[in-house]
Amino acid sequence: MHLRSFSLTAPSLVLGALSLISCGDYTIHVAPPDEGDDPGECSDLADNDDNGLFDCDDEGCIGAPECLEGPDSPGTCSDGIDNDRDDLLDCADPDCAEAPECRVNIPPTAPVVEIAPIGPTTADPLSCSITVNSHDADGDTVEYAIVWSVDAVDTAIETFTVEAEMTTRGEVWACTVTPYDGLDYGKPGTVSVTIDNFVPTEPSVTIIPGYPTDRDNLECQITVPSSDADDDPITYAYIWSRNGQGEGYTEAHVPWYATAAYDTWRCAVMPNDGLTNGPEAGTEVQVLVAGTQFIASGRYHSCKVQQDGLVACWGDDGALGNYGPVTGSLQPQYGAAEVVAGEFFGCILKYDTASVYCWGDNSFNQGPPNIPHGTFIQISAGARHVCGVRSNGQLECWGSSLTWPAADQPPSGIALEVAAGYEFSCALMEDSSIQCWNFPGTAQPPPGTGWTDLAAGGAHACAIDGAGAVTCWGDNSFNQVSDVPTGIVFNQISAGANHTCGVEVGTGAAHCWGDDSYGQRSGASGVFEQVSAGWNHTCGRRTNMTTVDCWGCVGDDRGQCTPD
Repeated sequence: MHLRSFSLTAPSLVLGALSLISCGDYTIHVAPPDEGDDPGECSDLADNDDNGLFDCDDEGCIGAPECLEGPDSPGTCSDGIDNDRDDLLDCADPDCAEAPECRVNIPPTAPVVEIAPIGPTTADPLSCSITVNSHDADGDTVEYAIVWSVDAVDTAIETFTVEAEMTTRGEVWACTVTPYDGLDYGKPGTVSVTIDNFVPTEPSVTIIPGYPTDRDNLECQITVPSSDADDDPITYAYIWSRNGQGEGYTEAHVPWYATAAYDTWRCAVMPNDGLTNGPEAGTEVQVLVAGTQFIASGRYHSCKVQQDGLVACWGDDGALGNYGPVTGSLQPQYGAAEVVAGEFFGCILKYDTASVYCWGDNSFNQGPPNIPHGTFIQISAGARHVCGVRSNGQLECWGSSLTWPAADQPPSGIALEVAAGYEFSCALMEDSSIQCWNFPGTAQPPPGTGWTDLAAGGAHACAIDGAGAVTCWGDNSFNQVSDVPTGIVFNQISAGANHTCGVEVGTGAAHCWGDDSYGQRSGASGVFEQVSAGWNHTCGRRTNMTTVDCWGCVGDDRGQCTPD
């Protein structure tokens, strides 16, 4: 009988060793299982297939995860085992080069930083900023740590800004910014600045007086001093020039005898804090001829605007009730381009601001605080009210006129000139027509256009036409309307209570008509540039721009006819 034999492998027959099973005439040989058939067999330190090879040394474990080396088998690059049996352990195995535990971190590059401003002073806060970010070759997120140092000594400041109050002139401030990628710090970026001297600020200066004559000393005044954040003491250098040429004056004053009419003097002031010159400030004035450029007459006083912008008044200060020389509220005012005189008050149109300032009697709200704000191009005073032409041509009145009926208020439209009478006013409009309001009686201004100048008195008014002829209307109790001179060409007129005076073209002669109770018609002879009629008197400004003559004070002289 022949013996047949064959191998049978069945999971149920795996007993750990080859077995011979007899069954009748047959013997069955059962083979052991391969290493790695079941999970974990390649790392259990057992020879599962009884071939004398353990775990990864067994060919049956080739390809098992625990027998691979590299990032695809987590932990195999740091377990101290040569899992792939290539005699290269963990990170020494090239297969582990990309494993996180074997990868070599590349620190971020140094950032580029700057401090602003470039040349700081003690008045400047310091700001450190990154102009070029660090680069991380591994793609890691980069954070930054900042630290400031002063003269190479670290501070506790870890913000990007330093307040100006913390700095001192001469200090060297450095900003160091260090990048960090979560694993390593990169090289830092560093920049430094030196705190410079604070340059004194520009002062504000003015020359006094603002409208000097050739008899005035010039004084250069510092109205706003320079400031210095370093608290250094500041000195000032004065440099004077005349008509663009240096004159050698280095003090704050220039004596009057060094000036001449129509010279332009400039004062430049330069601050210095002992280390650095600050910005230069300068101002200039023109020396004028002492004289008068405008006059105005009220009830018992008169005023003039001098070439230096100073307003001087003379006569009776009735506003104070003392009937004596002009004092107190009628003291001179500065900076005037035009002056007007009411019954017991005066107003100026300021040269620099085109605003109005009034002083004296305020019984009818003609003075502050009732003066309108804003700018004007011309003003006129009646007995107790004032009217003005605003810069936009609109009319505005204040004082007693505020109580006039609504129908007797200034007209709308654009006006060129306004004339205030006793308790009424008239205006020369843009179309050269004349309109009046609150006019006493029934008389109406002459119709038509072409009028060039006008004047308002007690209860009458007059106007000049394009040919220089004068027409008057209103009360004629003293022939102030009917006795207008004929055959004379006028270029300027002014009306008082019951009389009117005008300046003749060509000759400059003053002609007056109407009431002569106080010698109003007996005008001074000679040549005049302008006349101004008050209540009963008149003053005229001569063409020499210096002399003022007055008349009309016979029997009632309170000083109004005696100019200062």
